[in-house]
Amino acid sequence: MCEEKDSQEKEILSIKKKLIKRRGELLDKISSSKEKERNISEVDRGDDIDRATTSENREMVFIMGSREREELKNIEEALRRIDSGTYGICNECEKKISKKRLEILPFTHYCRDCQSKIESSSK
Repeated sequence: MCEEKDSQEKEILSIKKKLIKRRGELLDKISSSKEKERNISEVDRGDDIDRATTSENREMVFIMGSREREELKNIEEALRRIDSGTYGICNECEKKISKKRLEILPFTHYCRDCQSKIESSSK
């Protein structure tokens, strides 16, 4: 039993390190996106084609940024759950989320079955 707990703690520590690393990568990307957006705004003077291209680029930066911010929010929540000791517990059924699922989606809130039910009901 004690060995199993040590193994689980090592796995969670490994996942925590991955989440922290990914959080750093996302923060760098978001920072870079903000810089690109400032540069795009400075180039916003020109003919219609330039302005259309600039507008399209701005939209892409915004879309990418919002996805990254959402992922960052999920990572922060997962790190809070790790710190509080509730990581790996399904928010719906309160059963353990499989190790394999956590490796693939380390910031998931739901076990596979509950996630499927949620997705089915939203269709």
